[in-house]
Amino acid sequence: MGTTIIPQLQQAIAGLTYTSETTAPFEVMQWEGRNLEDLKSLIPNQANQPIETLSLDRFFRSHTKRQDWHSDTERDRAQRFQALVALLNQQLQDIRVFKVGDTEKTVYIMGIWSPDPASQATAQNPTAPDRFAPSPPGDIAVGLTTTVVET
Repeated sequence: MGTTIIPQLQQAIAGLTYTSETTAPFEVMQWEGRNLEDLKSLIPNQANQPIETLSLDRFFRSHTKRQDWHSDTERDRAQRFQALVALLNQQLQDIRVFKVGDTEKTVYIMGIWSPDPASQATAQNPTAPDRFAPSPPGDIAVGLTTTVVET
């Protein structure tokens, strides 16, 4: 397979952790050879598990916001999260965030990456929040996963 977004994502998440009631690293995931109509169907082990769907901005809201009282380290961390969100928005189409589970939730940040640069510039489809346009051949689903704890 040619160049993909995978190395860029790996670099963006290196050493970056998501903080909730726990602190968890990110992992890059990809699914190849799919003509995707619904990213949600790719989530493993979802039987009998509640699934919450969020926007990318909502999921990262508390991590990307810089506060006056932040230390230099916290400002740098917020800037890294801002860069990660920008990378995802620039490179992926049809981005969705799924939280799967009750208290300890597995989070899937999923979107479609296209080897065609013209497709990468295509905006997300705001008119169909739960359905996704079929992907052209060669497109792959990629994303990140992490864990959050919410009591």
